[in-house]
Amino acid sequence: MTSKKKPNIILIMTDQQRFETIGAWGYDYMVTPNMDRLVRDGISFRQAYCPGATCIASRAAIFTGMYPHTTGVYSFVNWGNHRNWVQDLRDHGYWCVNIGKMHFSPRDISGGFHERVIVENPTNKTLDSGGADDDWGRYLSLHGITRPNDRNKTDPDWLKKYQGVAWHHEERFHSDVFIGNSAVSWIRNHRGNRPLFLQIGFTGPHEPWDPLPRHLELYRDTKMPQRVLREGELMEKPPQHLAHLAMHATTEHESVIDLRDATPADIDHMRRHYYANITTVDEKLGEVLDALAERGDLEDSLLIFCSDHGELLGDHGLAYKWLMYDPINSDAQTRQPVSICVGAGKGFAPHFARSVDIHRRVGIVCVTIGCGSPSYSPRETREYGSSRPYPDET
Repeated sequence: MTSKKKPNIILIMTDQQRFETIGAWGYDYMVTPNMDRLVRDGISFRQAYCPGATCIASRAAIFTGMYPHTTGVYSFVNWGNHRNWVQDLRDHGYWCVNIGKMHFSPRDISGGFHERVIVENPTNKTLDSGGADDDWGRYLSLHGITRPNDRNKTDPDWLKKYQGVAWHHEERFHSDVFIGNSAVSWIRNHRGNRPLFLQIGFTGPHEPWDPLPRHLELYRDTKMPQRVLREGELMEKPPQHLAHLAMHATTEHESVIDLRDATPADIDHMRRHYYANITTVDEKLGEVLDALAERGDLEDSLLIFCSDHGELLGDHGLAYKWLMYDPINSDAQTRQPVSICVGAGKGFAPHFARSVDIHRRVGIVCVTIGCGSPSYSPRETREYGSSRPYPDET
Protein backbone atom coordinates (compact mmCIF):
# COMPACT_ATOMS: atom_id res chain seq x y z
CA MET A 1 0.00 0.00 0.00
CA THR A 2 1.20 3.52 -0.73
CA SER A 3 1.67 6.11 2.00
CA LYS A 4 0.10 8.94 0.01
CA LYS A 5 -3.47 8.15 0.96
CA LYS A 6 -5.23 6.08 3.56
CA PRO A 7 -6.41 2.78 2.08
CA ASN A 8 -9.98 2.25 1.03
CA ILE A 9 -11.81 -0.19 3.31
CA ILE A 10 -14.51 -2.35 1.71
CA LEU A 11 -16.63 -4.57 3.95
CA ILE A 12 -18.97 -6.98 2.14
CA MET A 13 -21.36 -8.89 4.37
CA THR A 14 -23.88 -11.62 3.76
CA ASP A 15 -26.66 -12.55 6.15
CA GLN A 16 -26.96 -15.98 7.79
CA GLN A 17 -24.32 -17.80 5.72
CA ARG A 18 -22.90 -21.09 6.99
CA PHE A 19 -19.14 -21.49 6.81
CA GLU A 20 -19.25 -24.60 4.57
CA THR A 21 -20.70 -22.72 1.61
CA ILE A 22 -17.60 -21.70 -0.33
CA GLY A 23 -16.39 -24.01 -3.07
CA ALA A 24 -12.71 -23.07 -2.71
CA TRP A 25 -12.77 -24.26 0.90
CA GLY A 26 -13.40 -27.80 -0.35
CA TYR A 27 -17.20 -27.84 -0.53
CA ASP A 28 -17.59 -28.93 -4.11
CA TYR A 29 -21.39 -28.83 -4.06
CA MET A 30 -21.19 -25.02 -3.98
CA VAL A 31 -21.11 -22.75 -7.04
CA THR A 32 -19.26 -19.69 -5.72
CA PRO A 33 -16.65 -18.53 -8.26
CA ASN A 34 -16.38 -15.04 -6.78
CA MET A 35 -16.11 -16.07 -3.17
CA ASP A 36 -13.51 -18.56 -4.42
CA ARG A 37 -11.71 -15.61 -5.98
CA LEU A 38 -11.50 -13.88 -2.59
CA VAL A 39 -10.15 -17.07 -1.03
CA ARG A 40 -7.44 -17.29 -3.69
CA ASP A 41 -6.40 -13.64 -3.34
CA GLY A 42 -6.81 -13.19 0.40
CA ILE A 43 -6.46 -14.59 3.87
CA SER A 44 -9.13 -17.01 5.06
CA PHE A 45 -10.15 -17.39 8.68
CA ARG A 46 -11.61 -20.89 8.82
CA GLN A 47 -12.51 -20.79 12.52
CA ALA A 48 -14.31 -17.44 12.80
CA TYR A 49 -17.14 -17.21 15.30
CA CYS A 50 -19.81 -14.62 15.84
CA PRO A 51 -20.60 -13.36 19.36
CA GLY A 52 -24.38 -13.29 18.95
CA ALA A 53 -26.71 -15.77 17.27
CA THR A 54 -29.13 -13.20 15.88
CA CYS A 55 -28.63 -10.55 13.22
CA ILE A 56 -28.88 -7.45 15.39
CA ALA A 57 -26.87 -8.82 18.33
CA SER A 58 -24.06 -9.94 16.06
CA ARG A 59 -23.97 -6.75 14.00
CA ALA A 60 -23.99 -4.58 17.11
CA ALA A 61 -20.97 -6.53 18.31
CA ILE A 62 -19.18 -6.32 14.96
CA PHE A 63 -19.61 -2.56 14.58
CA THR A 64 -18.85 -1.66 18.19
CA GLY A 65 -16.15 -4.28 18.76
CA MET A 66 -17.80 -5.32 22.02
CA TYR A 67 -19.56 -8.45 23.23
CA PRO A 68 -23.35 -8.55 23.68
CA HIS A 69 -22.92 -8.55 27.46
CA THR A 70 -21.22 -5.16 27.04
CA THR A 71 -23.52 -3.63 24.42
CA GLY A 72 -26.62 -4.99 26.15
CA VAL A 73 -27.89 -6.11 22.73
CA TYR A 74 -28.94 -9.76 22.73
CA SER A 75 -31.90 -9.66 20.34
CA PHE A 76 -34.03 -7.01 18.61
CA VAL A 77 -32.82 -4.11 20.75
CA ASN A 78 -32.02 -0.56 19.65
CA TRP A 79 -28.27 -0.26 19.17
CA GLY A 80 -27.92 2.33 16.45
CA ASN A 81 -27.05 5.14 18.84
CA HIS A 82 -24.11 3.27 20.34
CA ARG A 83 -20.77 4.73 19.36
CA ASN A 84 -19.32 2.60 16.54
CA TRP A 85 -16.12 2.50 14.54
CA VAL A 86 -17.78 3.80 11.36
CA GLN A 87 -17.99 7.12 13.18
CA ASP A 88 -14.27 6.91 13.93
CA LEU A 89 -13.50 6.35 10.27
CA ARG A 90 -15.74 9.30 9.37
CA ASP A 91 -13.97 11.52 11.91
CA HIS A 92 -10.61 10.55 10.40
CA GLY A 93 -11.50 11.65 6.90
CA TYR A 94 -13.21 8.61 5.39
CA TRP A 95 -16.25 8.93 3.15
CA CYS A 96 -18.55 6.26 4.61
CA VAL A 97 -21.22 4.55 2.54
CA ASN A 98 -23.70 1.76 3.34
CA ILE A 99 -25.52 -0.04 0.55
CA GLY A 100 -27.88 -2.81 1.67
CA LYS A 101 -28.42 -4.35 5.05
CA MET A 102 -26.83 -2.82 8.14
CA HIS A 103 -29.69 -3.72 10.49
CA PHE A 104 -29.40 -0.59 12.56
CA SER A 105 -32.11 -0.22 15.14
CA PRO A 106 -33.55 2.40 14.75
CA ARG A 107 -33.30 1.61 11.07
CA ASP A 108 -32.83 4.96 9.34
CA ILE A 109 -30.15 6.67 11.42
CA SER A 110 -26.87 7.69 9.79
CA GLY A 111 -24.73 5.60 12.15
CA GLY A 112 -21.65 7.46 10.93
CA PHE A 113 -22.39 6.96 7.23
CA HIS A 114 -22.52 9.88 4.81
CA GLU A 115 -24.71 7.93 2.38
CA ARG A 116 -27.05 4.99 2.83
CA VAL A 117 -29.14 2.81 0.52
CA ILE A 118 -31.20 0.97 3.11
CA VAL A 119 -32.44 -2.58 2.60
CA GLU A 120 -33.86 -4.70 5.39
CA ASN A 121 -35.02 -8.32 5.38
CA PRO A 122 -37.19 -9.04 2.33
CA THR A 123 -40.19 -9.86 4.53
CA ASN A 124 -39.85 -6.72 6.66
CA LYS A 125 -43.27 -5.30 7.57
CA THR A 126 -42.46 -1.72 8.55
CA LEU A 127 -44.64 -0.37 5.73
CA ASP A 128 -47.53 -2.67 6.66
CA SER A 129 -47.22 -1.42 10.24
CA GLY A 130 -47.67 2.19 9.18
CA GLY A 131 -44.01 3.16 8.86
CA ALA A 132 -41.81 4.05 5.92
CA ASP A 133 -40.55 1.36 3.58
CA ASP A 134 -36.85 0.81 2.90
CA ASP A 135 -35.23 1.71 -0.41
CA TRP A 136 -35.78 -1.73 -1.95
CA GLY A 137 -39.46 -1.61 -0.99
CA ARG A 138 -39.78 1.83 -2.60
CA TYR A 139 -38.13 0.48 -5.74
CA LEU A 140 -40.67 -2.35 -5.88
CA SER A 141 -43.55 0.07 -5.33
CA LEU A 142 -42.29 2.33 -8.10
CA HIS A 143 -42.73 -0.62 -10.47
CA GLY A 144 -46.11 -1.70 -9.10
CA ILE A 145 -44.77 -4.69 -7.15
CA THR A 146 -45.83 -5.54 -3.64
CA ARG A 147 -43.18 -6.60 -1.16
CA PRO A 148 -43.42 -10.40 -0.70
CA ASN A 149 -45.11 -10.84 2.66
CA ASP A 150 -47.56 -13.17 4.41
CA ARG A 151 -47.33 -15.89 1.77
CA ASN A 152 -47.94 -18.41 4.53
CA LYS A 153 -51.49 -16.99 4.66
CA THR A 154 -52.13 -17.10 0.91
CA ASP A 155 -50.22 -20.21 -0.21
CA PRO A 156 -51.81 -23.42 1.14
CA ASP A 157 -48.58 -25.32 0.40
CA TRP A 158 -46.28 -22.86 2.15
CA LEU A 159 -45.28 -25.25 4.95
CA LYS A 160 -44.35 -27.90 2.40
CA LYS A 161 -41.76 -25.56 0.85
CA TYR A 162 -39.61 -25.17 3.98
CA GLN A 163 -38.76 -21.56 3.04
CA GLY A 164 -37.37 -22.71 -0.31
CA VAL A 165 -39.12 -20.59 -2.96
CA ALA A 166 -37.47 -19.47 -6.18
CA TRP A 167 -37.72 -15.76 -7.00
CA HIS A 168 -40.92 -15.07 -8.92
CA HIS A 169 -40.43 -11.61 -10.47
CA GLU A 170 -37.90 -10.20 -12.93
CA GLU A 171 -34.35 -10.66 -11.67
CA ARG A 172 -33.76 -6.92 -11.19
CA PHE A 173 -36.42 -6.86 -8.46
CA HIS A 174 -34.71 -9.46 -6.26
CA SER A 175 -33.37 -7.82 -3.08
CA ASP A 176 -29.81 -9.06 -3.55
CA VAL A 177 -29.81 -8.11 -7.22
CA PHE A 178 -31.06 -4.65 -6.22
CA ILE A 179 -28.28 -4.35 -3.63
CA GLY A 180 -25.61 -5.53 -6.06
CA ASN A 181 -26.85 -3.26 -8.85
CA SER A 182 -27.06 -0.29 -6.46
CA ALA A 183 -23.49 -0.92 -5.32
CA VAL A 184 -22.16 -1.19 -8.87
CA SER A 185 -23.97 2.00 -9.88
CA TRP A 186 -22.62 3.87 -6.87
CA ILE A 187 -19.05 2.67 -7.47
CA ARG A 188 -19.12 3.71 -11.13
CA ASN A 189 -20.57 7.14 -10.38
CA HIS A 190 -18.64 8.11 -7.26
CA ARG A 191 -16.59 11.28 -7.82
CA GLY A 192 -14.97 11.80 -4.43
CA ASN A 193 -11.26 11.62 -3.70
CA ARG A 194 -11.36 10.93 0.02
CA PRO A 195 -10.49 7.48 1.37
CA LEU A 196 -13.56 5.29 1.19
CA PHE A 197 -15.27 3.01 3.67
CA LEU A 198 -17.89 1.07 1.71
CA GLN A 199 -20.13 -1.43 3.48
CA ILE A 200 -22.25 -3.62 1.18
CA GLY A 201 -24.77 -5.78 3.02
CA PHE A 202 -26.55 -8.51 1.08
CA THR A 203 -29.79 -9.81 2.58
CA GLY A 204 -29.14 -13.37 1.42
CA PRO A 205 -29.04 -16.11 2.39
CA HIS A 206 -31.47 -15.04 5.11
CA GLU A 207 -34.78 -16.83 4.77
CA PRO A 208 -36.93 -17.12 2.72
CA TRP A 209 -34.41 -18.83 0.47
CA ASP A 210 -35.40 -17.31 -2.85
CA PRO A 211 -32.65 -17.86 -5.43
CA LEU A 212 -32.96 -16.78 -9.01
CA PRO A 213 -34.43 -19.76 -10.90
CA ARG A 214 -31.36 -20.15 -13.13
CA HIS A 215 -29.17 -20.49 -10.03
CA LEU A 216 -31.50 -23.04 -8.50
CA GLU A 217 -31.20 -25.05 -11.71
CA LEU A 218 -27.44 -25.37 -11.11
CA TYR A 219 -28.19 -27.47 -8.03
CA ARG A 220 -30.93 -29.65 -9.48
CA ASP A 221 -28.80 -32.82 -9.66
CA THR A 222 -26.34 -31.92 -6.88
CA LYS A 223 -26.16 -34.33 -3.98
CA MET A 224 -26.91 -32.38 -0.83
CA PRO A 225 -24.80 -32.88 2.31
CA GLN A 226 -26.79 -34.62 5.02
CA ARG A 227 -27.76 -32.77 8.13
CA VAL A 228 -26.26 -33.47 11.53
CA LEU A 229 -28.99 -35.16 13.56
CA ARG A 230 -29.24 -37.70 16.35
CA GLU A 231 -32.63 -39.26 17.10
CA GLY A 232 -34.19 -37.77 20.23
CA GLU A 233 -31.33 -35.37 20.91
CA LEU A 234 -33.58 -32.37 21.63
CA MET A 235 -35.20 -34.26 24.49
CA GLU A 236 -31.82 -34.32 26.22
CA LYS A 237 -31.18 -30.61 25.87
CA PRO A 238 -32.46 -27.52 27.72
CA PRO A 239 -36.16 -26.81 27.11
CA GLN A 240 -35.34 -23.75 25.01
CA HIS A 241 -34.36 -26.05 22.14
CA LEU A 242 -37.78 -27.67 21.86
CA ALA A 243 -39.36 -24.26 22.43
CA HIS A 244 -37.34 -22.94 19.49
CA LEU A 245 -38.63 -25.79 17.31
CA ALA A 246 -42.26 -25.26 18.38
CA MET A 247 -42.19 -21.47 18.06
CA HIS A 248 -40.99 -21.50 14.46
CA ALA A 249 -43.47 -24.26 13.60
CA THR A 250 -46.46 -22.28 14.86
CA THR A 251 -45.64 -18.60 14.32
CA GLU A 252 -48.03 -16.57 12.18
CA HIS A 253 -45.09 -14.86 10.46
CA GLU A 254 -44.04 -15.87 6.96
CA SER A 255 -40.89 -17.40 8.46
CA VAL A 256 -42.96 -20.31 9.80
CA ILE A 257 -41.13 -23.61 9.29
CA ASP A 258 -42.05 -26.98 10.80
CA LEU A 259 -39.19 -29.47 10.79
CA ARG A 260 -40.76 -31.91 13.22
CA ASP A 261 -41.77 -34.34 10.45
CA ALA A 262 -39.42 -33.18 7.70
CA THR A 263 -38.16 -35.99 5.47
CA PRO A 264 -34.66 -36.19 3.93
CA ALA A 265 -36.22 -35.02 0.66
CA ASP A 266 -37.67 -31.98 2.45
CA ILE A 267 -34.27 -31.11 3.90
CA ASP A 268 -32.66 -31.52 0.47
CA HIS A 269 -35.25 -29.14 -1.00
CA MET A 270 -34.55 -26.58 1.71
CA ARG A 271 -30.79 -26.85 1.36
CA ARG A 272 -30.85 -26.72 -2.43
CA HIS A 273 -32.64 -23.37 -2.31
CA TYR A 274 -30.35 -22.06 0.44
CA TYR A 275 -27.17 -22.91 -1.47
CA ALA A 276 -28.60 -21.49 -4.70
CA ASN A 277 -29.44 -18.29 -2.84
CA ILE A 278 -25.75 -17.99 -1.99
CA THR A 279 -24.92 -18.42 -5.68
CA THR A 280 -27.26 -15.51 -6.46
CA VAL A 281 -25.35 -13.39 -3.95
CA ASP A 282 -22.03 -14.63 -5.35
CA GLU A 283 -22.90 -13.46 -8.85
CA LYS A 284 -23.60 -9.93 -7.62
CA LEU A 285 -20.45 -10.04 -5.49
CA GLY A 286 -18.48 -10.67 -8.69
CA GLU A 287 -20.05 -7.67 -10.40
CA VAL A 288 -19.16 -5.49 -7.41
CA LEU A 289 -15.55 -6.72 -7.47
CA ASP A 290 -15.32 -6.07 -11.20
CA ALA A 291 -16.69 -2.53 -10.80
CA LEU A 292 -14.18 -1.79 -8.04
CA ALA A 293 -11.36 -3.20 -10.17
CA GLU A 294 -12.38 -1.10 -13.19
CA ARG A 295 -11.89 2.07 -11.14
CA GLY A 296 -8.72 0.85 -9.50
CA ASP A 297 -10.44 0.93 -6.12
CA LEU A 298 -9.16 -2.51 -5.18
CA GLU A 299 -5.56 -1.34 -5.27
CA ASP A 300 -4.31 0.08 -1.99
CA SER A 301 -7.47 -1.28 -0.40
CA LEU A 302 -8.51 -3.59 2.38
CA LEU A 303 -11.44 -5.83 1.45
CA ILE A 304 -13.19 -7.95 4.07
CA PHE A 305 -15.87 -10.51 3.28
CA CYS A 306 -17.86 -12.07 6.11
CA SER A 307 -21.33 -13.00 7.32
CA ASP A 308 -23.06 -11.96 10.54
CA HIS A 309 -23.81 -15.53 11.71
CA GLY A 310 -24.62 -18.97 10.39
CA GLU A 311 -27.74 -21.08 9.82
CA LEU A 312 -28.74 -24.42 11.33
CA LEU A 313 -30.43 -25.57 8.08
CA GLY A 314 -31.95 -28.67 9.63
CA ASP A 315 -28.98 -29.65 11.80
CA HIS A 316 -30.19 -31.00 15.16
CA GLY A 317 -33.73 -30.83 13.76
CA LEU A 318 -33.74 -27.03 13.85
CA ALA A 319 -33.68 -24.10 11.45
CA TYR A 320 -32.44 -20.51 11.56
CA LYS A 321 -30.32 -19.24 14.45
CA TRP A 322 -30.90 -18.09 18.05
CA LEU A 323 -29.13 -21.01 19.74
CA MET A 324 -25.34 -20.97 20.18
CA TYR A 325 -24.61 -24.48 18.92
CA ASP A 326 -21.01 -25.59 19.10
CA PRO A 327 -19.91 -25.77 15.45
CA ILE A 328 -17.56 -28.60 16.21
CA ASN A 329 -20.70 -30.69 16.43
CA SER A 330 -23.08 -28.84 14.15
CA ASP A 331 -20.85 -27.11 11.60
CA ALA A 332 -23.38 -24.31 11.67
CA GLN A 333 -24.89 -21.40 13.46
CA THR A 334 -22.10 -19.41 15.14
CA ARG A 335 -19.34 -20.11 12.62
CA GLN A 336 -19.20 -18.20 9.38
CA PRO A 337 -16.84 -17.43 6.50
CA VAL A 338 -14.31 -14.59 6.76
CA SER A 339 -11.80 -13.62 4.08
CA ILE A 340 -9.55 -10.55 4.07
CA CYS A 341 -7.83 -9.24 0.94
CA VAL A 342 -5.13 -6.55 1.11
CA GLY A 343 -4.63 -4.98 -2.30
CA ALA A 344 -6.56 -7.03 -4.82
CA GLY A 345 -4.96 -9.69 -6.96
CA LYS A 346 -1.81 -10.15 -4.93
CA GLY A 347 -2.24 -13.90 -5.15
CA PHE A 348 -1.66 -15.17 -1.64
CA ALA A 349 -4.13 -17.48 0.03
CA PRO A 350 -3.10 -18.60 3.51
CA HIS A 351 -5.68 -20.16 5.78
CA PHE A 352 -5.88 -19.59 9.51
CA ALA A 353 -7.28 -22.43 11.58
CA ARG A 354 -7.01 -20.59 14.90
CA SER A 355 -10.33 -19.53 16.40
CA VAL A 356 -11.10 -15.82 16.15
CA ASP A 357 -13.93 -13.57 17.29
CA ILE A 358 -15.33 -11.96 14.17
CA HIS A 359 -16.40 -8.78 15.97
CA ARG A 360 -12.88 -8.07 17.23
CA ARG A 361 -11.16 -9.14 14.00
CA VAL A 362 -13.23 -6.92 11.69
CA GLY A 363 -13.32 -3.89 13.98
CA ILE A 364 -9.67 -3.96 14.95
CA VAL A 365 -8.49 -4.35 11.36
CA CYS A 366 -10.71 -1.58 9.98
CA VAL A 367 -10.07 0.94 12.72
CA THR A 368 -6.34 0.31 13.07
CA ILE A 369 -5.78 0.74 9.33
CA GLY A 370 -8.14 3.71 9.08
CA CYS A 371 -7.49 5.74 12.20
CA GLY A 372 -5.79 3.90 15.05
CA SER A 373 -7.51 3.11 18.35
CA PRO A 374 -11.32 3.31 18.43
CA SER A 375 -12.94 5.95 20.64
CA TYR A 376 -15.68 3.66 21.92
CA SER A 377 -13.59 0.96 23.65
CA PRO A 378 -15.00 -0.18 26.98
CA ARG A 379 -13.25 1.32 29.97
CA GLU A 380 -10.72 -0.89 31.65
CA THR A 381 -12.44 -0.41 34.99
CA ARG A 382 -15.74 -1.66 33.61
CA GLU A 383 -17.27 -4.54 35.53
CA TYR A 384 -17.18 -7.74 33.47
CA GLY A 385 -20.62 -8.96 32.47
CA SER A 386 -22.42 -5.64 32.84
CA SER A 387 -25.08 -5.24 30.17
CA ARG A 388 -25.17 -1.44 30.21
CA PRO A 389 -24.17 -0.09 26.81
CA TYR A 390 -22.10 2.99 26.11
CA PRO A 391 -24.12 5.20 23.76
CA ASP A 392 -22.61 7.77 21.47
CA GLU A 393 -21.75 10.69 23.73
CA THR A 394 -20.61 13.00 20.96
